[in-house]
Amino acid sequence: MPTRKSQKRTTRKAGSRRKGKPGVTGYYFKTAPEFERSRENCNEFGRASKAGKLLRMALGPRVKDLCDSKCHNRLRKTMHDIIKSDSLHRRGARVFNAGNADLLLNFQFNAFCDFATILDTSLYSTSLDPHSGIADITIASFIPDRDLRFPEAATHFRFIATAIAIDFDKQHARQKPGKDTSDSGPLPIDKLPTAVINLTHQLPPDTGHTWLLILGIQFEIIVNGMSYEMKNKKMNGMGVIEIKSLSF
Repeated sequence: MPTRKSQKRTTRKAGSRRKGKPGVTGYYFKTAPEFERSRENCNEFGRASKAGKLLRMALGPRVKDLCDSKCHNRLRKTMHDIIKSDSLHRRGARVFNAGNADLLLNFQFNAFCDFATILDTSLYSTSLDPHSGIADITIASFIPDRDLRFPEAATHFRFIATAIAIDFDKQHARQKPGKDTSDSGPLPIDKLPTAVINLTHQLPPDTGHTWLLILGIQFEIIVNGMSYEMKNKKMNGMGVIEIKSLSF
């Protein structure tokens, strides 16, 4: 009768043989008919991942303070939905430019905070003209202490806007899309009405395929003339407020 030690040895050896069985090779995955649906899924998922990465890279390092930790997953899903909305190409060959890019409109980079809950959307308007390259945001006068939803400790806030012209299907990760960023500078949270705020951008006309206007807000504490950004992920917000897709 085998002892417990001999049974364990037998179990380990059997397990090691199972682990050593060869899996599906890369060549087999790329050529076997039974993996055709999987290959199609991988192609389109890869395009969605690349598109999301291109947008995050275009926004620059500062975007980290305005995003939640799972933003890249949500952005990839939205890009995937856009690619799947392409009705011109066969499954597996669908692309972003032939899809419904409007699905990206109102995308919130911080899932904890919809930008519309910070500032009423009726207070700002946009102008986006790819043929002139002009992309503007105008924010009407408002009273910060009354009209803003802000963290209790904050003394100031600032608007950060970015205009981007990009081709998600042809843009290479090392290439820089058309981009222009503006910053309102620190504004006090008080009971006085602000001046009208104009965030203006100029991009090369008639470039790219997809044009985006993105607006964010970041709260700060200013003490003795020194500004300290609040790293409160539940209050800083940023969203896509205007989008246009063009074919030239």
